[in-house]
Amino acid sequence: MKNYNVIVIGAGGGGAVVAKELGELGLNVLMLEAGPWYGNRKWPSPNTDEGAASSQHAEDLHIGLFKQSYSKMENEMNNLIAGKLRWGPANRERPPWTRIFEQNGFAWQNSGVGGSTQHYLANSPRAFPISVDGEWPISYRELLPFYEKVEAELPVEFAPTTAKEELFYFGAKRAGWRLLSTLDVNGAGYRPQPNAILPPNQHLTNPEYSTFQLSWMEGCTLAGHCINGCPTVPL
Repeated sequence: MKNYNVIVIGAGGGGAVVAKELGELGLNVLMLEAGPWYGNRKWPSPNTDEGAASSQHAEDLHIGLFKQSYSKMENEMNNLIAGKLRWGPANRERPPWTRIFEQNGFAWQNSGVGGSTQHYLANSPRAFPISVDGEWPISYRELLPFYEKVEAELPVEFAPTTAKEELFYFGAKRAGWRLLSTLDVNGAGYRPQPNAILPPNQHLTNPEYSTFQLSWMEGCTLAGHCINGCPTVPL
């Protein structure tokens, strides 16, 4: 059995960055993920057939297989019992994992290699400084370079504001909340949240390009199905 210096639990945006950085430093890294791996040649049908136990080569990845796994049907993708992106094991004949909600709120959880980045939510909010200083063995200021590294690696950018967000900003301002001007949250307020959604495709309004052609270019197609996972944006 191979010896590993580090074991990373979970292949989401944060776990993937940690594994990449440590691997580039020469450490032997093992990443463990309980959910399915869409778009891998060694696991072409992750919800129905067993695949390889591991994958470590970029050649194993296949964007065509990834796109085939996604549809714009809400129930097919997000059904809490049988959906492809539900929170549970890859085998959809097995029940989903238990979720306990202690308050009247809903935190969207999903499973699979890529975690929330599969949904293109991929938010990377920073912790409240007051929750770190005095509570953690390191200070918030010491954390900042790591926050910035993850934000640059994903990359995390401010997405274009639509009419829906504009309405929210208007309501928040009228309710007396202040606009937060930095990524460090030191008090109550509102602001646009940077995320890992790609900027819109530069050819989005060009009628010479079909939706299919746009889906193989870099950039968001504004298809409007982010919560289902994005079938039109290449990795």
